[in-house]
Amino acid sequence: KTFQMAAQAAIMADFDEDEDFSNSPSSGILLGFAEKTDNPLLSPYFPSKIGGKPAWLNLRDIPEAPKCKECGDVLSFLLQVYAPRQGEETFHRSIYLFCCTKASCLESNKSVVAYRSQLKRKNEFYPSFPITDVKVAQREARIEEILSKAKGLCAVCGVRSPMQCSRCKKVNYCSRAHQLAHWKAGHKQACSCNQKVKSTKRANIALEKLVYPEMELIIEDEYIEDIEDAKENLKFDKEKKLLSNYEAEVAKMSKADLDKEDKAFLSDEKLLKAFKGVEANAIREAVMQDANKNKEKKSRKIPNELSKEAREKAEIKENDVDLVFEKFQAYVKANPDQVLRYRSQWDPEVKKREEKKLSIDEPLWICKHGQAKNVPKCEKCGKDRKFEFQVMPQLLNYLNVDATKKNSLDWGVLVVYTCPDSCGDGGKEYFPEFVHCQMVTE
Repeated sequence: KTFQMAAQAAIMADFDEDEDFSNSPSSGILLGFAEKTDNPLLSPYFPSKIGGKPAWLNLRDIPEAPKCKECGDVLSFLLQVYAPRQGEETFHRSIYLFCCTKASCLESNKSVVAYRSQLKRKNEFYPSFPITDVKVAQREARIEEILSKAKGLCAVCGVRSPMQCSRCKKVNYCSRAHQLAHWKAGHKQACSCNQKVKSTKRANIALEKLVYPEMELIIEDEYIEDIEDAKENLKFDKEKKLLSNYEAEVAKMSKADLDKEDKAFLSDEKLLKAFKGVEANAIREAVMQDANKNKEKKSRKIPNELSKEAREKAEIKENDVDLVFEKFQAYVKANPDQVLRYRSQWDPEVKKREEKKLSIDEPLWICKHGQAKNVPKCEKCGKDRKFEFQVMPQLLNYLNVDATKKNSLDWGVLVVYTCPDSCGDGGKEYFPEFVHCQMVTE
């Protein structure tokens, strides 16, 4: 499935409240996965996609290339999500995300921008029926006719750019870097002879490095059962690691401490030092298990009960363990390759989610620090923006980012908040929305 199919199905479907969804209860979140495709990800197909050039919805009022408010560089197109909603004004609706390529800029929350565009079903750009309904022989010409309505776009990255080639005045660029790359890729010859020139393989590789690899966003439902299974698996892994660490600590301590008759098997203080942040009951259980294994070897003094003070110090507290990150791990473990989480606008299983204490009204934060606190209201209507979707750190694996390079692109999660009413007049401009970048802290 694609976001387009799911969104349109949600709009068109008449939901029956008595229908039984017990076989596959959804969490209410749609998960996005990156997938290579040979399908054309062009505007007339209303795609959800990663990288490449933006497939602009409104082909007339395209915004100028956004720039980073920290370093001044042109922001790179990251992805777009086709997410129509009920209503005439939002029959077509897409969200576009741009970001700076420097991690230091992202930390300031001034280098990621989102634009919302929407159109009525009957509009000046697209037919009221799917482009796939057009006969194949005529489809390519129809698509070219539609795309020709977009003027002044950068030849490399596809954002609107007033700067033109000084010689031919026919090609636009958003930056000097893109102009030079395109010049070397073949425009030098094309500009002088006023004809299209085929780029060399080496030149094409140079151009591809200036934009992120293009992939389609494919969606699946997130199921409550998968999340519960992932939580149980994480709990088991944590207990297994605890036991392994304990056995290693006992083996190390026995050489120096356990041979001394005047000392207890393990004092409360040593337990706390070895297992800070671990529940006292779990420690005591591990101690007792080890004692039963070794009781025939040597008689040791084992504390029957940890002191009240030791128990209080050993309890898992929010300051010692980031429970937010543990929750993040559980949800990611259920679907490790997810690159996007979209809050479904059509939620028939809200009661099942409430029973499981699952909420889709808030994003899945990666840690307790750096969460969004003051999300600005919609500048147009004044209403509180709501969480719509978030970009996961797994997406970085698909962007050909060199993680060894200093200050390379990095984030924890990118959270997009949008106007709850998608206010606007059906497509006369691109509306800025709010993006919060949460970075991973030590």
